[in-house]
Amino acid sequence: MGDEKLPRGAVLIRRDSMAAIAEPSNAAHVYPLARLREGRSSASITRVDIDGRHQWLSSKRSTRLYFVVSGELIFHLQDAKPVRVAAGDALEIPRNCMYDLEGIATYLVINTPAFEEGDDNYLT
Repeated sequence: MGDEKLPRGAVLIRRDSMAAIAEPSNAAHVYPLARLREGRSSASITRVDIDGRHQWLSSKRSTRLYFVVSGELIFHLQDAKPVRVAAGDALEIPRNCMYDLEGIATYLVINTPAFEEGDDNYLT
């Protein structure tokens, strides 16, 4: 497949064109993929590669859907027992829910509304 001509409004994001953002404090590399806006609705999609533990956080604005592409993650949601999320599984986390995650995995996180810098509240 070469340079396909896409219909107006369609966007193809090639793996080699994604700019990684290193987050050493969260043992992760983050690849923002898309920000979608339709009227007053919005969403963002980010690919993340993790090898370790992500610190405790919550999102004050967004509901988040985590979809594990490969590997496995363990989520700790507030005071609940840990939840294992394997490749092909998805976990929805409501806004204002404190959580952390750990594992070796590639996952997609979908935020609605779209992620904005400063949305994350980290437990210190």
